[in-house]
Amino acid sequence: MGMSGFGFGLLAERRPFGEGILVHPLVVFFALAGLGLLALRMALARPVPDVIPDRTLMLGCVLGLATFLAGNFVAQYYPCWCCSSPPNHVLITPTDVC
Repeated sequence: MGMSGFGFGLLAERRPFGEGILVHPLVVFFALAGLGLLALRMALARPVPDVIPDRTLMLGCVLGLATFLAGNFVAQYYPCWCCSSPPNHVLITPTDVC
């Protein structure tokens, strides 16, 4: 949850999935986490809380949110690693190199 939250946070400013609220990277991140838990439920044929305790599930969600915000902070306030350009520079297309 930590690594994927950070990765989605790095992408959040660019809005790679579109501009709507349902395709915001934070919503997509938690939707994918939920789908992963559903896949675990189907694969094990047992309720998820029997495998992963409730507190651990909540801690994973909090950790994912915290690392999402950390990734968003890094993407917002630190320059691009490849060209040292100032923060908030915009790439025209995903194939552009800064």
